[in-house]
Amino acid sequence: MANGDVLLNATIGFQTTLGIPNVVFTLYRDNQPIFNAGASGLAILAIQPVTISYLDLNVPAGYHAYSLGVANNSTNILLNTASITGPVTFSGVSTG
Repeated sequence: MANGDVLLNATIGFQTTLGIPNVVFTLYRDNQPIFNAGASGLAILAIQPVTISYLDLNVPAGYHAYSLGVANNSTNILLNTASITGPVTFSGVSTG
Protein backbone atom coordinates (compact mmCIF):
# COMPACT_ATOMS: atom_id res chain seq x y z
CA MET A 1 0.00 0.00 0.00
CA ALA A 2 1.14 3.54 -0.74
CA ASN A 3 1.64 6.27 1.82
CA GLY A 4 -1.07 8.92 2.12
CA ASP A 5 -1.85 12.35 3.50
CA VAL A 6 -4.12 13.32 6.40
CA LEU A 7 -5.69 16.77 6.83
CA LEU A 8 -6.18 17.67 10.51
CA ASN A 9 -8.37 20.56 11.71
CA ALA A 10 -8.87 21.82 15.26
CA THR A 11 -10.58 24.77 16.91
CA ILE A 12 -9.96 25.41 20.60
CA GLY A 13 -11.34 28.21 22.74
CA PHE A 14 -9.07 29.42 25.51
CA GLN A 15 -9.36 32.19 28.05
CA THR A 16 -6.70 34.25 29.78
CA THR A 17 -7.26 34.02 33.54
CA LEU A 18 -4.12 35.80 34.78
CA GLY A 19 -1.25 37.71 33.15
CA ILE A 20 -0.31 37.05 29.54
CA PRO A 21 0.00 33.28 29.07
CA ASN A 22 1.74 31.64 26.13
CA VAL A 23 0.19 28.32 25.22
CA VAL A 24 1.36 25.65 22.80
CA PHE A 25 -1.04 23.35 21.00
CA THR A 26 0.53 20.09 19.80
CA LEU A 27 -0.80 17.58 17.28
CA TYR A 28 0.32 13.99 17.80
CA ARG A 29 0.33 10.95 15.51
CA ASP A 30 0.73 7.67 17.40
CA ASN A 31 1.81 9.60 20.54
CA GLN A 32 4.62 11.38 18.65
CA PRO A 33 4.46 15.18 18.18
CA ILE A 34 4.11 16.20 14.53
CA PHE A 35 3.12 19.91 14.73
CA ASN A 36 3.09 22.80 17.23
CA ALA A 37 1.12 26.05 17.13
CA GLY A 38 1.50 28.80 19.71
CA ALA A 39 -0.93 31.43 20.97
CA SER A 40 -0.73 34.22 23.52
CA GLY A 41 -3.46 35.42 25.83
CA LEU A 42 -5.29 38.67 25.35
CA ALA A 43 -7.15 40.74 27.94
CA ILE A 44 -8.09 39.05 31.20
CA LEU A 45 -11.16 36.81 30.78
CA ALA A 46 -11.20 37.34 27.00
CA ILE A 47 -11.98 34.13 25.14
CA GLN A 48 -9.78 33.58 22.11
CA PRO A 49 -10.52 30.85 19.58
CA VAL A 50 -7.47 29.20 18.03
CA THR A 51 -7.82 27.40 14.71
CA ILE A 52 -5.22 24.91 13.51
CA SER A 53 -5.05 23.18 10.13
CA TYR A 54 -2.21 20.83 9.34
CA LEU A 55 -1.57 18.49 6.42
CA ASP A 56 0.31 15.41 7.63
CA LEU A 57 2.17 14.32 4.49
CA ASN A 58 3.43 10.89 3.48
CA VAL A 59 1.78 9.00 6.35
CA PRO A 60 2.61 5.27 6.25
CA ALA A 61 -0.29 3.01 5.30
CA GLY A 62 -2.27 1.53 8.18
CA TYR A 63 -4.09 2.68 11.31
CA HIS A 64 -2.85 5.79 13.11
CA ALA A 65 -4.15 7.51 16.24
CA TYR A 66 -4.16 11.32 16.26
CA SER A 67 -4.55 13.51 19.34
CA LEU A 68 -4.34 17.14 20.41
CA GLY A 69 -2.57 18.48 23.49
CA VAL A 70 -2.14 21.90 25.07
CA ALA A 71 0.51 23.20 27.49
CA ASN A 72 1.24 26.49 29.20
CA ASN A 73 4.63 27.57 27.85
CA SER A 74 4.87 30.79 29.87
CA THR A 75 8.05 31.74 31.71
CA ASN A 76 6.14 31.92 34.99
CA ILE A 77 3.10 29.66 34.83
CA LEU A 78 1.86 30.81 38.26
CA LEU A 79 1.48 34.43 37.07
CA ASN A 80 0.36 33.68 33.50
CA THR A 81 -2.58 31.30 33.38
CA ALA A 82 -5.26 30.27 30.92
CA SER A 83 -8.18 27.86 30.75
CA ILE A 84 -9.59 25.86 27.89
CA THR A 85 -13.16 27.10 27.57
CA GLY A 86 -14.32 25.36 24.44
CA PRO A 87 -15.73 24.68 22.15
CA VAL A 88 -13.10 22.18 21.14
CA THR A 89 -13.34 20.42 17.78
CA PHE A 90 -10.77 18.06 16.31
CA SER A 91 -11.16 16.17 13.05
CA GLY A 92 -9.11 14.52 10.38
CA VAL A 93 -9.64 13.15 6.91
CA SER A 94 -7.41 11.05 4.66
CA THR A 95 -6.76 13.01 1.46
CA GLY A 96 -4.68 10.54 -0.49
